[in-house]
Amino acid sequence: MSTTPLLTIDQMALKLGVSKITLYRWVGQGKIPYAKLPGRLVRFDENEVTRWLNERKVTPKGVGQ
Repeated sequence: MSTTPLLTIDQMALKLGVSKITLYRWVGQGKIPYAKLPGRLVRFDENEVTRWLNERKVTPKGVGQ
């Protein structure tokens, strides 16, 4: 288990540069890794989200040629 603190919806939305509504939508669709805590709380492990982002990186054609 990670020792990094879990981030709130507000903190993660700010880090990703998306709205809270978009982030809630991604959570509801299961598109982004998150932790569900008691009381309907949603939290994010920054390391897991960074890994998730890295898996989705796209290199434009023609770059590095």
